[in-house]
Order: sequence, then C-alpha cells, then structure tokens
Amino acid sequence: MFRIQRAALTLAAVVALAGCGDDPFAPDLAPEGVARFSYTGDLTGEFEAVGRMNRRNPNAGTWAIGQLEGTAENRILGVFAQEREGTLVSGIVLEWRGAHIGTVTCDETTVNCPFVVNVLIGFQNTTGVSEGAYEGEIGTITVTALSEDRAVGTFTLDLPEDVAARPDDGPTLQVSGSFDVSLELTS
Repeated sequence: MFRIQRAALTLAAVVALAGCGDDPFAPDLAPEGVARFSYTGDLTGEFEAVGRMNRRNPNAGTWAIGQLEGTAENRILGVFAQEREGTLVSGIVLEWRGAHIGTVTCDETTVNCPFVVNVLIGFQNTTGVSEGAYEGEIGTITVTALSEDRAVGTFTLDLPEDVAARPDDGPTLQVSGSFDVSLELTS
C-alpha cells in the first residue's frame, strides 16, 4: 500500500511540474539564442550556434547568448556563441562599447573603434585537430533591435589571424552573419 501511495505522489508531482510549464532546471540554463555566420579566406565554411548555455558546464554543447552591462549612456553589448561538434569547437565573441540601435563601421584608419570581434574556427586536417584564431575591428556591425532582454543584428568583418608576430599581409577571414540573442543584464 505504501509503495502505491508513493508512486501515485511521484506521478502527481511529475504531472504537476510538467503541467505548469516551468523547467525545473531553468536556473542552470541561460536563455536560448542564435548566432550564424559564413566565412571565407584562408578557411571557408559556415558557423551556426543555436541553443541554451548550461551555466554549470559552459564548455559543453552548442549555444548562443548575449550580455548587456553598464548604463544606458555607456553600455557594453556582448554576444557569445559556441558551436561544438565532438572535439571540434568554433566560436565568436563580439563586444561593442556604447552599443545602440544603428550601425557602426570601422576601418584601418578608425581610432578607438568601439567594437572588437574574436572568432575561433576549429577544424580537422590530416594531422589532427587544428584551429584558426582571428581578432579584429575592421568591418560593420548593425543592431536592429536592442532592449534589456534581447539583441538582434548583423555583422560583416575582415579579421586578421591572431598571432603574436602578425605580418602586415597575414591571412584574414571575411565573416558575414547575424545574431538574435537573449540578454542577461549585469551591473
């Protein structure tokens, strides 16, 4: 009799949790987002990250998220995304100081560009897993929607390979894509 009561109570609890629509693991999961881009240059391919980051293990899975911090006059927008396929990981980090709805463009002559973008492309070749890391401030970022809880935009960038002794004419990556991420406010 006791086993039947316990089974009935367990079933009722599961049904109640399922019926309320709340995810009991939600505190561990960040809101879902998406970031996509295609790239050409010394590497060519597509990047797509759709999903929710597990806060307990952010290195696992494929996800996209945003962060907004600072005051309205001087806020920083961060877009972070990871695409993981087995041992291969690719990702993007976009940070824009003074983020607003609109467009900002930087080129070689721009002093104090307000954004910086880092792209890591993981790939496998005949000698194993390799990667290309690119970082730069040359290109255009457009934000079409920005609120306390969401950022939507596009970007087109020319990123040089991020190496310690970078030659002036080193390899570059042309990146073109978009993001639509939920934002988490920080101080």
